[in-house]
Amino acid sequence: MRKIKNIYLIIVSLFILGISYNVNADTVNYYLSTKDSNYNYIKKENVKELNVKRGDYINVAAIINSTNSTNNSYQLDKGKLTIRWDEKYVELKEVNGKYYDILGSDFENIQINSSNKESNKFVISEFTSNSLIKSDKNVLMVFKFQVLENASSGIGRIYQMDGEDSITYLSKTEDDKVLKSESLYSEIKFNVTKSSENRLSSIKVGGVDLEYFNPDTTEYDIEVDSDVDKIKIEAKTKDSRAKISGNYGEVKVDYGTNKYIINVIAEDEKRKTYTINVTRDDTRSEDNTLKTLTLSSGELNFSPNITEYNVNVENEINKITVTSSLNDIRSKYVEDYSNKEVELVEGSNRIVIKVISEKGEENTYTININRALSSNNSLKSLKINNEKIELKENEFTYNFIVENDVTDVVIDAVANDPKATVDLKEKYPLEIGDNEINITVIAASGDKASYILNITRKKLLSKDSLLKSLKVKNYDINFKQDIKLYNLKIDDNVEELEITAETEDENAKVEIEGNKYLTNGSIIKINVKAEDGTYTRYFINIEKGSTGISPVIIIIIIMLILLGTCLAILFIRKKKKENEIFEKLDNTNSKEELSETEERKSIEEDNKEQTNEEASKNITENDSSPSDESREEVSNAFEQELPNSEEENSLNETKEVQKTNETIEKGAHEYTGEHEYTSEDDVKEKDM
Repeated sequence: MRKIKNIYLIIVSLFILGISYNVNADTVNYYLSTKDSNYNYIKKENVKELNVKRGDYINVAAIINSTNSTNNSYQLDKGKLTIRWDEKYVELKEVNGKYYDILGSDFENIQINSSNKESNKFVISEFTSNSLIKSDKNVLMVFKFQVLENASSGIGRIYQMDGEDSITYLSKTEDDKVLKSESLYSEIKFNVTKSSENRLSSIKVGGVDLEYFNPDTTEYDIEVDSDVDKIKIEAKTKDSRAKISGNYGEVKVDYGTNKYIINVIAEDEKRKTYTINVTRDDTRSEDNTLKTLTLSSGELNFSPNITEYNVNVENEINKITVTSSLNDIRSKYVEDYSNKEVELVEGSNRIVIKVISEKGEENTYTININRALSSNNSLKSLKINNEKIELKENEFTYNFIVENDVTDVVIDAVANDPKATVDLKEKYPLEIGDNEINITVIAASGDKASYILNITRKKLLSKDSLLKSLKVKNYDINFKQDIKLYNLKIDDNVEELEITAETEDENAKVEIEGNKYLTNGSIIKINVKAEDGTYTRYFINIEKGSTGISPVIIIIIIMLILLGTCLAILFIRKKKKENEIFEKLDNTNSKEELSETEERKSIEEDNKEQTNEEASKNITENDSSPSDESREEVSNAFEQELPNSEEENSLNETKEVQKTNETIEKGAHEYTGEHEYTSEDDVKEKDM
């Protein structure tokens, strides 16, 4: 039922009485009004806006009351009235002169004699009545309006205009005088509010109205056949201004229960939600099992209802193929979880096969494959101080020699298997002699292998190439360690000497050359080789014949002694120069060649002196001695045994050596029998 709003249009008019002595006569008020919530009349100045909804009724009453303080009353005779309204909000439905049920009016017999209704106003050109106007409020006439269903929200008016249309005529029955009063402007404002209607008037599913639909029931359950995969949902609102959102129109229907939501949003944004549960009968297969499951390696005892398996394979198996088949052809594999070939890592590997039934339920088979860890504990490479060792299969012991100055080694060892570990120290100190280093390789499986490195650190080699003693059986040569050249006179029938040479260093080696078929002028060489390869040579110059000493030789010896001091000075200077030369030589052989060259020259010098000596002997004593030709043969032999010097590239140094040798040549001295010859070369070799 529509609500009825009682709104009264109040027009206030002032009536001037025709009595001359009472200029300030009683007044009659005429206005539009309404009642408050307690149905008390509202004064004109307190009439406010009225909130109405579409379809509501608005009753507007014209009210007349008198301000007469006496009991005398005015009688209403006739009059006219015009009322206007906003046609886009309301329309006039009824004009009633008797509306006692609402206002309790005292007016009776209101007669509209002439009226005209237009689109937005109602004109009563004349109405008559014989009712009295009392001091209380009196209803003159009631106009019934209805708010349009299509009215927009906003402010509307029902009002009376100032001017000719609103003149009201009243008469006093006592003297039949006509009193005229001009009305004031009067209006009622109303606010057409936004609708809060958020209900549906109907719902259709699949073109059929819901059998038990009620706008206030918001949830419904429907069942459809298994072959229905889509339906159409239709909904209609009670208020055309309300909006619908959610699942309506043609929608997809899955197996099982499907929930569809319809939201109704009223004009004032208030919401109501309707839920439609559509259950589609599900006859699909639920079988999501495998029929078979096999592996290319390893043992697997398959059963369709067992979904997890543990399989062990050897380390050599680095890949495996999983093959299976479905128990129900309507089921299928989940993408990327079907038959496959899998690369295996050492240790744990997890393979998953997933089957989804026609109904959409998933089943997972899990295969845990344990690939044995590698037992490979061999080395791929081995380096000692960055020097690569050539490894051989199944060989675990290697020997290595380092120089004496190598006090420690850094070992770099890489295993063939990246997961194997090699137990290494940062450095390994070395003792002189044999050192054993053990390198342990631990495979991923825990198996161990030991590589043994026998590293020999060379001891410091002796440079001592001197003799401790030199003896010739049956002869006394008066050996001194720093003298390298000895002259020995032997019997003519002696062709070989028994020589005993003892070295200072037990590791030095002695080699004797030229001790056979001895003749006058033969030279025996005693070569002493130190442990480090350094050489010192001792020479025995052989003479055969008389052992007498001629006066000439004595004079020569005296002269040589006098020259000793000069030779000592020359020796010191030469030694200094020789040291400088030896430091520039590239290797020991070059140094030896230079030494041999100087020794040769020294021997030549001795030979020359001996030749001079023999000549003197022949003159003074006429003794027998080796001839000059014999001495030349010795000198030539000496030259053949000693290699040429390779110092030809250093001209300045060679010249210096030659100059020094010439000086030595002049100052050489000779011993005969127990006497000795001393050369500059002897001193040099001793210092080596």
